[in-house]
Amino acid sequence: MDHGLQAFGPDSLHFLHKYSQLNDNIEYAVTKHFKVEIEILPNDLPRELAERRVLMDHYEEQRKLLKFKDDVIWKLSQELKKKYDYF
Repeated sequence: MDHGLQAFGPDSLHFLHKYSQLNDNIEYAVTKHFKVEIEILPNDLPRELAERRVLMDHYEEQRKLLKFKDDVIWKLSQELKKKYDYF
């Protein structure tokens, strides 16, 4: 009988030892209650896309402001270098 179990290998034996726990987890998942009603309607997609576009526009404005800030800092640092002969 040992000779027959060796043909399965360690992975198969591990599976057989874990069978009870796996079966319990499967039973739990199958009997788990879930919400049947879906609150999101397919025609909500255009509204959601419009909201996302507004957000993206806001982010684009933020990026422009950050670039402007970085440009001002870089320009001022270059002027300081020229004025005081740094680097």
